[in-house]
Amino acid sequence: MSRKNPPINEEDARLFQEMMEGVTPLPKNKIEPGSAPKAGKPKRELKETKPHSQFGELEYAPAVAADENLLFARDGVQQKILAKLKKGQFPIEARIDLHGSTVNDAGARLEHALKVALGNQQRCVLIVHGRGMGSLGNKPAIKTHVNQWLRDSSDVLAFVTALPQHGGTGAVYVLLKRQREK
Repeated sequence: MSRKNPPINEEDARLFQEMMEGVTPLPKNKIEPGSAPKAGKPKRELKETKPHSQFGELEYAPAVAADENLLFARDGVQQKILAKLKKGQFPIEARIDLHGSTVNDAGARLEHALKVALGNQQRCVLIVHGRGMGSLGNKPAIKTHVNQWLRDSSDVLAFVTALPQHGGTGAVYVLLKRQREK
């Protein structure tokens, strides 16, 4: 199926010529096929990268809205525990603020904070992810990723949107699994 260009009317042609007045065309710069320089050897060896973190940028995560309330609980979490978490009745034992972070930086910081909290036997963590109002198109990239990262983490029992005094829809309370003493 071929497309034909529609005819140009006289007014459009005149406007185009007027806009192009004083513009100098670029010099022709053709490269003949096969004349490109050959690739040389790399100057340094590629280093093995560290193992992929589960808190890295995701190819796909279901989008969440800036003002959306988040709620997640693993099978087996009692309703009274979830209700207590929703009411903010667990003592907040650790906090992390991800405002101003890139998605990858937020993931690394979140992963570290959860490891520290688990190591310190802390059960309730407040994660301030922001609402994404400063993000491109006001789409909350970090909030969307945090929502998926926490769902994917086997150390997380449940999480819910925080109360307004702790950040509202820009934060979540996270309930972590109890760590058994070794």
